[in-house]
Amino acid sequence: MRQPIQKVALIDYDGPLAKNLRLDPRTIKSLRSLVKQGFKIAVITGRTALNMREFISAIERAGIGRNISVFCEHGCLELVRRPDGQWAEHIHDEARDFKLRARHKVRQILLEKARQAGFENVYVDNAVSLYFSTHGLKIPKEQMQAAVVETTKEINMRGLCGTTLVTLETRNGSMEVLPENATKRTAARKFLSRIKGTPVGFAFGDMFTDRIMASGPSIKFVPAKSPEEFIAAAENLGFKLAERQRALKRLKSARRKATAKTGPKKPNSTPRKRI
Repeated sequence: MRQPIQKVALIDYDGPLAKNLRLDPRTIKSLRSLVKQGFKIAVITGRTALNMREFISAIERAGIGRNISVFCEHGCLELVRRPDGQWAEHIHDEARDFKLRARHKVRQILLEKARQAGFENVYVDNAVSLYFSTHGLKIPKEQMQAAVVETTKEINMRGLCGTTLVTLETRNGSMEVLPENATKRTAARKFLSRIKGTPVGFAFGDMFTDRIMASGPSIKFVPAKSPEEFIAAAENLGFKLAERQRALKRLKSARRKATAKTGPKKPNSTPRKRI
């Protein structure tokens, strides 16, 4: 039995919804319009839960708080709306294991390297990820970036952490270290796994790290480097979704024709050699 199509939108915060670190109130109207059109929405950002308070307050005032999922620190944790309307932080299993078992050790190694290189003062203690800002940095940012990348590679090579770590560069050159299995891709997959039906839709973002939210052929990435670009795209999202569905039908039809032409894959009948 075919599952019904469910429209979805995965959206980065800075760029599509916020400009110069401040929420653009016009984007809330666009989000409310998408909710009315039946879209399931997830906002997936590198920001901390503390820095998402303005957004949470805005969607609550607009009456769409219960309709939007919010993931912070590149998917390491989720802000979950409780029945009483309050929001609580929930650290996902992948990130929790890192936080409990290895984060302290990794933090000490990175801070020691930062002390040696002279940028310890820009370290910010997030809930899960390890963040080195460019704000107040007294050395060239390229030097800081190289030190964080090299130290993270060394931690991985020596197996000092229970999981592989990755480094992400933000739009202003800051560096973030987090577990490989707790990223925007992981957050997108968690959100889509809760969808009843077949999710089809779009992922909006302004950086290459946002492209990983587009999981599989049913989710198309749409560049949105500013609130203006997101608002324009949201106005025509229903039309774009119809085009997307037609493209997916053409792709499935082409695959069926290719299979019919070549025939089903035959099993290998070559006898195995005995050793």
